[in-house]
Amino acid sequence: MYLDGRLHLKDKKEITYLSLSWRVENCIEGFFNNLKNGNISDELITLHDIESEVKKGDYEAIQAKVKRNINYEKMLKSKPSKEEIELANSIKTNLTSLSRKQIQALIDHAASLTEVQLKLYHPSILKK
Repeated sequence: MYLDGRLHLKDKKEITYLSLSWRVENCIEGFFNNLKNGNISDELITLHDIESEVKKGDYEAIQAKVKRNINYEKMLKSKPSKEEIELANSIKTNLTSLSRKQIQALIDHAASLTEVQLKLYHPSILKK
């Protein structure tokens, strides 16, 4: 079942997913929407150290704390430009060769999405 950017399996494995059509800003917004809708696990709430804010329903404090914890502002500064994201999303899946610019756009966009998803949904991975 897909709930919060992860696939939950019976043996409790979690697989974070993303789409190249997503934007970093939408990932964080999606996390907060999932939290408001009760789709974020207690374990993840604890890992983000937002238990008291969740109990109070103080979503402004939650957003501020989570954004600070994941260095959100730094991620926004280092994410690809709008043009690079558009280039990455314009690449077709046919069997033609890619230019260096296209390859770099794909790498940069995928890296920024991966970073935000891991920091949001698997913060313990990055603390090890």
